[in-house]
Amino acid sequence: FAPPPPPPPPPSYESFLIVVRCVRKWAKARGLYSNKLGYLGGVNFNIMVAMCCQLYPAASPSALLRKFFLVYTRWRWPDPVLLTRPHDAGLGQQVWSPFNSTMNRQLMPIITPAYPAMNSSLSVSRQTLQIMQGELTRANAILDEMWADPESQMPGNDDGHMFEQLFVKTDFFIDYAHYLALVICAPTASDLQSWTGFIESRLRKLISDLMGKSLPLSKIQLWPKKFDGCFADKTSGLTAAQRQHSCAYFVGFNIDRLRMKGDQLNVETQIQAFKTTELQRFQPAIPGCDMTTNYFTTKRLPKEVFAQYEGGKEEAMKKRRERRDADPKRQAKKREAKLEEMKKMLADKESAENVGATVVNVDEAEEVGGPEVDQEDSLLESALDNIGGKDREQAETERQRLLNEGEYNEEDDETRDSARLADAGFDGESADSVVLKIATPAWRAKRSVITPADDDDDDEEPGSSKVRRIEIKMKTKFERVIELDGDGNIVDKGDANFLPYAKFAGRCGGFEFKAGSRGCGYYRTGVKVQIPANKL
Repeated sequence: FAPPPPPPPPPSYESFLIVVRCVRKWAKARGLYSNKLGYLGGVNFNIMVAMCCQLYPAASPSALLRKFFLVYTRWRWPDPVLLTRPHDAGLGQQVWSPFNSTMNRQLMPIITPAYPAMNSSLSVSRQTLQIMQGELTRANAILDEMWADPESQMPGNDDGHMFEQLFVKTDFFIDYAHYLALVICAPTASDLQSWTGFIESRLRKLISDLMGKSLPLSKIQLWPKKFDGCFADKTSGLTAAQRQHSCAYFVGFNIDRLRMKGDQLNVETQIQAFKTTELQRFQPAIPGCDMTTNYFTTKRLPKEVFAQYEGGKEEAMKKRRERRDADPKRQAKKREAKLEEMKKMLADKESAENVGATVVNVDEAEEVGGPEVDQEDSLLESALDNIGGKDREQAETERQRLLNEGEYNEEDDETRDSARLADAGFDGESADSVVLKIATPAWRAKRSVITPADDDDDDEEPGSSKVRRIEIKMKTKFERVIELDGDGNIVDKGDANFLPYAKFAGRCGGFEFKAGSRGCGYYRTGVKVQIPANKL
């Protein structure tokens, strides 16, 4: 006899699978899916969805998805998410306990149900928790709005599918004002793979511990997806092999102006501390493996990071301008500026009306006081006659002569044209028979430049205007920086601790590029280098 078929899975398990897939898709679209970089991973989301299934065992997948965002939006972190009570089997393994002093400081504990119970979200920091709480609140608001009016969000409606807005990709590369590219480079592809994995496991310490705690930043976020390619500056000193085998992670941050001191933000101290405390633990050390940084603003970001937009970078910048113009704070500032401008225009208009009213009153006074005004005019005219030495008729005649001085006179047209043609170098009796004579200036006739190589060329005419170019060619190629002794001879002091500077090719394993007493070159790390002093 054939064995009986297995019983069908309970309805809650099917709902669990559907909701887990939706939550993972939402987390990947919003940039929250990476346990290694300080966010949540697959195990974390499985435990969180399983707890919602325990709270609402008979809920449908759509209702369970809404309850997921509702529960964890209002969850009082750091209260732990527990599927079962942790138990100690007495096998010597450390079990998570809320009474442990070190475990009480964990920000977002999501406890595994199996023995030994441990926190699966230990890498979550304050910065990533802030970002995830914001995204959970956004998703909860979207589902609440759709749940209140489900008919308007049906597939046949013009507004789109019910959950379409939930899975919209985040606008990380237009949300922040400043970006920092962490460029990871290695000499070969295999070295890059191991070097990148090592740095990924420690990037959260750079973002949360070093930059997030010591810099005046209001918000900082690490994008959990890496971009293949070299985004380093041209002056970074990377070799061709390093540029070919490189990838980059991007960090976006906003500066807190209230905590900012000065106009410049220095992040070099945190980067160097991260290299000395974390990256030096990589064993075995591979020459050429390094991490460099490059700063970008939103407008200077490379086009490769805007691949999610159909129109590329132009569409992203257009969306950024629309969001910036729709900002309530920016609109309030525009209204205040417009109000101040209107107040200023109104004040100028009132002052102009007051001046006009004063002029009108003067005119009215002139009309009323006729004899007094006539007497004042006569006194003014007599004073002007005494100052200029001319009476009113003579002054008017002089004014008309000055006004008509530049008018065209048809009788003197031919005489005036002849004089102008003669002054310009023309010879002829009329404008119809003109012969042009232009004398070549002396400085233009001697325009040609004579070089030592062309002294023997006598075939050229003395009045030629050919310009000869000067070319300088070096017979000796200077391929490296050299040191000269007192007699001018080259001194080469290359040995096991010093490599002369032949051609700059980036970093050299075990050596540091310095300017020492032997000249510019690679000095072995740890060897004392004597820095030459300037003597007057």
